[in-house]
Amino acid sequence: YPSLPAFMLDALKTMDVYPPDRTEAVISNSLAVIEVYRAFQDQGIDTSGLQARMDYHLQSGVNYLGATQNIDGGWGWVPGADSDSLIAAYAIMGLYKSSQRGIQVDSAVIQKAQDYLNSVLNSPGNTVQTWKLDRLVFIHYALQETGRGSQDLAALYEQRDRMSIWAQALLAMA
Repeated sequence: YPSLPAFMLDALKTMDVYPPDRTEAVISNSLAVIEVYRAFQDQGIDTSGLQARMDYHLQSGVNYLGATQNIDGGWGWVPGADSDSLIAAYAIMGLYKSSQRGIQVDSAVIQKAQDYLNSVLNSPGNTVQTWKLDRLVFIHYALQETGRGSQDLAALYEQRDRMSIWAQALLAMA
């Protein structure tokens, strides 16, 4: 590739053919579009020719998430599957970042997701599995980023030595 921007543009083409049948894939694609757009703007690269295409991808992702949200406010790994707190936290991050980018997001979808995530929050207690602590931190982080975070993170902070490095970093940002 002649340049990193050329590579990034080529990589975005895969989103045109990637089947949107998994919730995680739709969110990942949306977040990738947002970051490519941000990187181009940060480098002063003209995005006027890409804006409509990027907005289309983001709006498609937002529409998909709105249409596949479960009645409890969460999302499963695939449409119709039981809600999963990790996917719900990831989805709310994608929706929030899309709205920051100017994409129309139904506030009721975000509200239901925040309510779902708050309903599944629990105290870390005697959790010994790193992945469970990491997931709990990610949920808190997603809620914090979307304006519904809890300031009561002391119990998680006490467990920080049992978390992965990325969860410790998210906890510091929450």
